[in-house]
Amino acid sequence: MNTQVNVQAMPNILEASNQSHWLMNTQVNVQAMPTILEASNQSHWLIHTQVQYYTLSPNSSYHYEFRYQLLKKDSSHRLILLLGGHKRKCIDWWIFSVGRRILSAIRSSNYSILTVCSARSTFDYNIPIEENQDVKWIYKSLQVWMNDVYYAKYEQYPLLYLYGVSRGSHFAGLLCRVLPVQAQILYIYPGYFEGMTIRSVLDRDLQTRLIVDSTFASWFHFKLCYTMTFDLCLFQSNKISNFSPVPPTYFVHVVNDNKLNESDYTRLIAAIKDDSYELGGLVLNDTESLKLHISFPPNATPSYMQEHFYQWRHKLHASQLLYEHLSGFPKLPEQQNSEYKFQTFWCHRGDFTFFERYPSIMQTWNEKEQEEYREYSNDIKTFHEQLTEEFCGDLRGQHAMLSLDIEDALFWVSEIDSLRQRVKMQNFLSRPLRIWMYNKESLVPERYHNHHIKANCSHNLYGNGMYSSEHIIQVYFNQSSYVDNPLLADYFLIPHDLYCFIFFHQLFANFTDEQFKAHVSHYSNHYFEPIIDRIRYEFPYWTMTDKPGSNHLIAFVGGRNMGVLDNRLQNLLKNVIQLGPTGVRQDLLSPNAPELYLHRNLSIVYRHGYDIVAPPFTPTEIIEINTSNDWYQRKKRLLYFAGILNHSLSSKSVRRLLFAFAKNLSSLIRIGKKEFHPITVVDGHVPMQEYLESIMSSVFFLCPEGYSPWSPRIYEAINLGSIPLILADGIVLPFERFIPWRSFSLKSNVSNVYNILDFVIGNSNSNFEERTKRKKRNAQRYMNAFRWLFKNDRNKQKPDFFIPEEDVKTNVFHYIYRELICRRIEQFLGASWNIFSSASISARQQTCVKYSHICPCTIEEPIAFDQYNYGNQHSHKQPST
Repeated sequence: MNTQVNVQAMPNILEASNQSHWLMNTQVNVQAMPTILEASNQSHWLIHTQVQYYTLSPNSSYHYEFRYQLLKKDSSHRLILLLGGHKRKCIDWWIFSVGRRILSAIRSSNYSILTVCSARSTFDYNIPIEENQDVKWIYKSLQVWMNDVYYAKYEQYPLLYLYGVSRGSHFAGLLCRVLPVQAQILYIYPGYFEGMTIRSVLDRDLQTRLIVDSTFASWFHFKLCYTMTFDLCLFQSNKISNFSPVPPTYFVHVVNDNKLNESDYTRLIAAIKDDSYELGGLVLNDTESLKLHISFPPNATPSYMQEHFYQWRHKLHASQLLYEHLSGFPKLPEQQNSEYKFQTFWCHRGDFTFFERYPSIMQTWNEKEQEEYREYSNDIKTFHEQLTEEFCGDLRGQHAMLSLDIEDALFWVSEIDSLRQRVKMQNFLSRPLRIWMYNKESLVPERYHNHHIKANCSHNLYGNGMYSSEHIIQVYFNQSSYVDNPLLADYFLIPHDLYCFIFFHQLFANFTDEQFKAHVSHYSNHYFEPIIDRIRYEFPYWTMTDKPGSNHLIAFVGGRNMGVLDNRLQNLLKNVIQLGPTGVRQDLLSPNAPELYLHRNLSIVYRHGYDIVAPPFTPTEIIEINTSNDWYQRKKRLLYFAGILNHSLSSKSVRRLLFAFAKNLSSLIRIGKKEFHPITVVDGHVPMQEYLESIMSSVFFLCPEGYSPWSPRIYEAINLGSIPLILADGIVLPFERFIPWRSFSLKSNVSNVYNILDFVIGNSNSNFEERTKRKKRNAQRYMNAFRWLFKNDRNKQKPDFFIPEEDVKTNVFHYIYRELICRRIEQFLGASWNIFSSASISARQQTCVKYSHICPCTIEEPIAFDQYNYGNQHSHKQPST
């Protein structure tokens, strides 16, 4: 065997008394012959491991070696922490045959590997958690390692599992109560009884989240409790009972263990089961979470030793001699009546003994047999420790390294992972969504405090305008107090007034493109970016998920969403979910198609299925609840539009086309028994009362695109008893998953504007009245979906408030809430901002199939480029270029 091991000795004392810890990083290469199972065609194999030493404790007895082997590409981010027995060193897992069998099985199951060893080559496995120095300093050392090594490599924390053998299993029963352990496999010892049966004093809701949300649990211990002083964190306060939940545990008992009986395991299992819900919640309460497996050691035949003990792979005589030693030599004739067995191997207290009891036996052997025996005896002495673990472990099952039935144990771990996912989903769906909003005043840069007051965003621009939702969302979540404890939040809302500040400037409308770009850039970089920086660096919640920022929400009320930000800021916010009025399906076009609604070189940023489209604010004062039978009789005209014609991206915009089209239509149109004015198009704003009355007296209210595909007219039409006729390409309408827009609106692509009358009348005008009435009745069912139920006191007699008796069922927030529930489920299943990734596509498909009662699948074609009026026929026309 060719073995090269370069290990720098562990330091014994702190080099400087004022240092909080000392860290050394070294790399170790181990060359050793492979087992047949790992590389039958290779003469040697190379394992690359890395080592770091931690001496956080002033007591040199509590200094640790961390030896690890991380996967190059880790998609599952699962890490097994190996805890060995008495006198075992970390390198032994890579050198010993039995250790390498364990590592091979673990690597094959796609785990990264970490093993921790103390300077004493043992652990304080019989000392309670509160007084256990090994538990404390390993916990603190692991926090450093997780951030300096693992997070630095993968930018997320792993899911942690324990694998203990012998006294390492005993110690695991303590360590699992301070770490976010997802599951543990314990060989030989059942764990520390008192450590695994004591309750935690953590709040029940927080315990539940630590149990079901693996990513949160890792973040809590390795980010929050590492970077912040927090009363809930272990070893930071006098609350020494803030233990982690008891993890699901796979116990392995070997039948011929001469120290422990099966009853030693069943006693602990029974004690945990009696209090399983308090100790580990619904996960531990499951029947599969506590498993006792009985293993039977293999027969130590010569062929078995050749296959499993790689030093004797080519030494049949050594394997045969070991077999004879294990079985006992044949007795000499003069000793036939003796009861003493000539076995020369014993396991006691985790150690191994060999000696030549009757060398006189060798006198009967020939020279070759004697030479083979001397070589065999020399191997025994050379590889003493390896044979200890091989013989006393797998072959005798007596408190050493074991690899028996490890594949079964690892399969069980995967089953527990699936169980935890199911329980996590059940927990999420059984409780209200939790949203926590940052305090805006604490985020806004000081230089903008007076500016914020001067802009008076809640009453000037936002008063009752279509951009008010940015302010209303903040008021709503500030009043509703969806969750008091941010550690329990599903989402974090980022409050800001970016669009208010951008549009507040009195000369805004007259800016050139360059002035506009500079104006937007100023507020983005000097007002908005510091807000995001404070959230990222002064609060810990940004990294609470494995995709930083994906648990955050932000409302953008303008036509570009976060498109007003530069590319760097957009990339920083890529995981954040946007709430806004603008959605456009650029993704349905070919890659080389012109960009839709590009304005002043600013794109619309929208990720379909990730961002959420919500309606703009429509004042409650102008809502008409009209269910009377004379609705149709009150209508005077078919089509109406009032607005600025040049509020568009092109001189040939749909607004100007409508104006030209309307000039040529002055005669009344008879449909059935009723006559209508065909169309009225007004350039510019009209007095409010005239505007409202004109909408209410029209069958259809024209809602053409402008700088963006959406228009507040869509929602004004619904509120005022007119049918919205949407003229836009690529548009995404609010809550399409839940609201059947085709049942109460009409939509035409821009290129079809000259056929608009035929389009709204349909193939036959005989049932026009009934068809339009049906649209109106259907709209009535979803009217509240576009209502914000918000009152604003312009005279500042009292603060902004929501109408309490209406603020529950089917308003805008109800649908935002439903959309966020679906986004959360999809995130649980792997969805990300990259809506085209296979993981995102699969997550959306799984969500709408498994949870169709919550997040129904979209069966119909996307509305974006569809044309529909009354029937089920759709015309899918791409916009002209």
